[in-house]
Amino acid sequence: MIKKIISLIKESYWKAWYNYINKSDKDNELTFMNYGYAYYSPLELKSKDEKNRYQIQLYDKIVKAIPSPIEKSDMLEVGCGRGGGANYISEYLSPKSLDGIDICKPAIDFCRKNRIRGISNVFFNEGDAMRIPHSNDFFDAVINIESSHRYPDMPKFLGEVKRVLKQEGYFSFVDFRATERIPELDDLMSFSGMNLLEEEVVTPEVLKALELDNARKLDMIARLVPKILHKPAREFASVIGSASYNSLIDGKREYKRYLLKK
Repeated sequence: MIKKIISLIKESYWKAWYNYINKSDKDNELTFMNYGYAYYSPLELKSKDEKNRYQIQLYDKIVKAIPSPIEKSDMLEVGCGRGGGANYISEYLSPKSLDGIDICKPAIDFCRKNRIRGISNVFFNEGDAMRIPHSNDFFDAVINIESSHRYPDMPKFLGEVKRVLKQEGYFSFVDFRATERIPELDDLMSFSGMNLLEEEVVTPEVLKALELDNARKLDMIARLVPKILHKPAREFASVIGSASYNSLIDGKREYKRYLLKK
């Protein structure tokens, strides 16, 4: 019961934070909210996307891990946030279709307003990861990027992913956990009813991205966030020196990627 109460408090906090971001970001600067990923050979991007390079590279890493042809795939992103990842996938990787769901209604409203013009196969809808609003055997691929650490029931989420995936469909996932909870996450993936194809610790690449992107994040916090909220904003962004950043440096948190097949 105590764990459930703590989980609900955390969920309410993050909902309030996301709602604040949607109200305060008047110039639509914050379209990605993941920590990022640093490739040794940087991804080629258009100039307009350079500012979000590291966040885009994390999406690129997760989507390109899927073995089936993306251009023939109906895809779902659970926890699409403000839609930056979905827009990147649709513009650069051209899936057959892409649905993005998020529990935060203001984020979905933002996604719909700012979707890439001229692309008609991307859809955004309010939806709970515990009750994915799609029918059985619907998608060729599901992705979930740095979102699940807030979910109250991870086994239920994995059951929903399996339900909406077509037979032979893929689930590509990345997120962080307290290092002591990584074995639990490993077990959840192994016993999800899907086949675990790949698992990889990507903490070094994520840390490198946080370091390379640090100045940009500090500048955004200074411009977009009232001074009284700078500390939680720095924790949310995991800037250098924050407790969230230090927990990755000290090995108290680990960032891990998985690929599963139904």
